[in-house]
Amino acid sequence: MLIYGGALNEAEVKQIDSFHTAMFDLLRNALNYNFQLHAWPCDHYSNHAANQLTGLLTLARIQNNQRAFAAVLNGGDQSIHVSLPWIMFFQRAIYGEADTPNGCYVNKGDSGFTSRPFFETQVVAPGEIDDRYRNADPGQGIGYPMFTLERLYDAAEILRNGGFDPYGYRGLHRQSIETATQYYACFAKGAGFGRVVTAGNSAPCPDAIQYYGKIVSGVDRMLAIGALRFPNNGSIASLEAAAKAGSSSGPFSLDAILFGKWRD
Repeated sequence: MLIYGGALNEAEVKQIDSFHTAMFDLLRNALNYNFQLHAWPCDHYSNHAANQLTGLLTLARIQNNQRAFAAVLNGGDQSIHVSLPWIMFFQRAIYGEADTPNGCYVNKGDSGFTSRPFFETQVVAPGEIDDRYRNADPGQGIGYPMFTLERLYDAAEILRNGGFDPYGYRGLHRQSIETATQYYACFAKGAGFGRVVTAGNSAPCPDAIQYYGKIVSGVDRMLAIGALRFPNNGSIASLEAAAKAGSSSGPFSLDAILFGKWRD
């Protein structure tokens, strides 16, 4: 903002450009290492990579580097090697039709109440997010998927301004940002924001057993921007007023994703 507002002199701009270049290389190397050499493949499609990819897309746009932007989005550029480009990450970060869970972590109990720190049902519903397996405490099972979805929205805003249509994009199994938002909206409608998912309030939601005992955390923020980007989706838009009320207070109320992203 300072650069494009003309508030910095030439030397200061060069310093910031050098910093952005260094940060791009640092994030890219971290992403490549995590995907190629990390011993825990379950974390390849989690919020960790979502954060790194969002940072890389941001830096490419800040530097107006179309080649770097394309490399992070699609891969295939050996001079700017990105082992897990955004398109590839998207295929596994959100589950689609006829998908199966990653199954890397073994359940230690027969339900989310007894299996710690991980739990996964043997099926997945379209729209569920890979990070669903975290189960050390009730806030993780939905909270971590929302970390990933939040970064997907952040990246989507960058991609949209860069000429790519992330909101209309469908993965190989028909997964999309819209289906993910709609999926978790079901628990917000049934249990309520910040409330605990139970069979009594959320049984109609697909694969609800995965989330019994979990807190509906972070969903309000996603529905606030989801209502803007998917205004014709009744499952999302019908919760907009409640989502705006919930997301305008609490520890994450000042998250930049919400600034200017409400329809009114």
